[in-house]
Amino acid sequence: MAAAITMYRGTTKNIVVTVRDAKTKEPVDFTAGDKVIMTVKKEAKSPAVELRKTITALTGNTVTIPFAPVDTQELAPQAYQYDVQLIHAGGSVDMLVEPSVLTVKQSITDGDVE
Repeated sequence: MAAAITMYRGTTKNIVVTVRDAKTKEPVDFTAGDKVIMTVKKEAKSPAVELRKTITALTGNTVTIPFAPVDTQELAPQAYQYDVQLIHAGGSVDMLVEPSVLTVKQSITDGDVE
């Protein structure tokens, strides 16, 4: 599954991903020791990671990847590449979200309001 995301720099956003069986597409629950990693880069092949979110508190079959204002405050407004992977406790890896575009836009009020 590919999913384009647009967000404003320095704002809050939650990305919700459901884990599904690759063949049946039915929801599948996480197991103890699983973790979900979202990686953001300027380009897919770039060695430099702009942002990485790791979630280890997993229950049920959905994961919420939270973005706080500080997560994107220093990112330049532009299009980035991202993916989301599930690392199973046993070491196998599933792609939850195929490489997709994360667009960060410039906000007008830049978190400097008291």
